[in-house]
Amino acid sequence: MKIRSNTDNIYSEGSLVTARDHSECQLVIESYRQKIYYCQVVGYPLKKSVYFEREIQPSADVILFTHLAAFDFVRQFPQPAIL
Repeated sequence: MKIRSNTDNIYSEGSLVTARDHSECQLVIESYRQKIYYCQVVGYPLKKSVYFEREIQPSADVILFTHLAAFDFVRQFPQPAIL
């Protein structure tokens, strides 16, 4: 049996995601093995879940934070006026 590396995953360990069918519940990726994500429910350390990559999506909070960080960067370094 050939051992595969875990380089084909989209989400890294520690990433915040949500399940597509339960988007109100945030999950943290604990590990990724053989195309399966092992997750922990945020706020409930004893609750664990297992998902395929197609069943999870990035958390809305992370997406919002990324957009706000990009906005702050643009605001700090405005583009020079074109004359």
